[in-house]
Amino acid sequence: MREVPATFELVEKAAQAYLWTGDRRYVDDPALWDFYRHATEEFIDLHNSARPNGEVKVAEGTGNGILAGAASYNEQDGDGLAEAGDGIAAEYQAYLAMATLARGKGDTALARTFDRRAADLKTYFNDDWSGTGSGADMVRAYTLSGTPVTGWGKENSVFMPMKQILDPGPRNDAYLDYIQAQELGPDGSTNIESTTYLPDMFFKNNRNDTAWTWMKKIYGERELQHVNSSQGPNGDYPEVSFTLVSQTVQGLMGVTPDAPNHTVTTQSRLPSGMKWLRAADVPIGAGSITVRHDGATKTTLTNNARKSAYRWEARFPGVHKNITVNGVPQRVRSKTVDGVTYTYATPTVRAGTTAVVQVTD
Repeated sequence: MREVPATFELVEKAAQAYLWTGDRRYVDDPALWDFYRHATEEFIDLHNSARPNGEVKVAEGTGNGILAGAASYNEQDGDGLAEAGDGIAAEYQAYLAMATLARGKGDTALARTFDRRAADLKTYFNDDWSGTGSGADMVRAYTLSGTPVTGWGKENSVFMPMKQILDPGPRNDAYLDYIQAQELGPDGSTNIESTTYLPDMFFKNNRNDTAWTWMKKIYGERELQHVNSSQGPNGDYPEVSFTLVSQTVQGLMGVTPDAPNHTVTTQSRLPSGMKWLRAADVPIGAGSITVRHDGATKTTLTNNARKSAYRWEARFPGVHKNITVNGVPQRVRSKTVDGVTYTYATPTVRAGTTAVVQVTD
C-alpha cells in the first residue's frame, strides 16, 4: 500500500523521535537525511502535476487506489482523488519536522527555508485550498479533474485539524464540531485504527473532555472483534495500545520534550471531574521525569536523572494574576500558541530535585 500522507509522517515521526531521545543518529545518519530531503523535496516535485497550486507545491496521488499511490489514508475515498486533506496536512507537518531536524544538524539556513515553506503552505491552505466554506462545506480534497470535494472524508477530514494546518478560530471550531457529529453518526469510522486519531485531534485543539470520552470508548472496545474478523480483537492492533499511551503522556499530561536542548514543556489537559493525574518515569533523552497535574492550576515535576538539569516550561491555559515556583511568586508571563493564551514559568529543575508551579487568580 502506498499513500501520500505516509511519506510525510515518516519525516514527522523522525523529528519527534529526535526530540524525545536526543539521539543524534536522527540528524547525522546519511541514509535518514537523504530520505528526509527526498521526501520533502523530490517526492513532492515528482507528484505535483495534476492540479496547479500557484507558488506552493502539493504532493498528489494517482487516483488509482492504494496500490498505485493514493492521495489519502481513507481507502474507501482515495480513488479519483489527486489531493486530500490528510496529504496536504501531513506535508505541512513534514516541513516543520524538517526545520526541526535541520536545526538539530546545525543548518539554520535550511531550517528557515522549511519554516517558510510550512508557513506558505498553511497560508495557501487556509486562504485558497480549503475554500471559503465551514463545517460540511469546507473543501477536504480535489479530484483528478480539479473538482473540489466537501463533506465527510474520515481521515482526510480528521487530519486537517489534527495536524493543525487549519488556522485556530471559528472555522476550525466549526470543523471540529462537524467531525464529532459525523463520527457519532452512521458514517463514523468503523475501523478502530481510524478512531484512534480522534483523541489526538481533540487534545491538540484543547477539547479535553471530548478527547477523554474517545479514549474511554477505544479502551472499552479493546476486546471486541476487529471489523475484519480474521484479524483478532481490536486490542491486538498496535494503534490501540500505542496511541493510548501517547494520548496519556502527550494528551492528558501535555508533555512536549526537547531532549537535545534539555527542555520539556507541560500543560494540563485533564478532563472535567479528573482531579489529578501522575505520569511516572517518562523518558526524555538520557533521563526521565515524573509529572503530576492537580487540576489545571498546579503541576509538579521531578527530574529523576542522576545528572543534568531540565529547563521546564510549565504552561497553564488562560491569563492568571499570580504564578509561583516552589511557593515563591514569579513575574507573570503569557504567550499565545496556536490561538490559545497561556500563563507560564520556566524554572530549571536540577537532577534529583522537584519543582512545583502553581497559578491563582
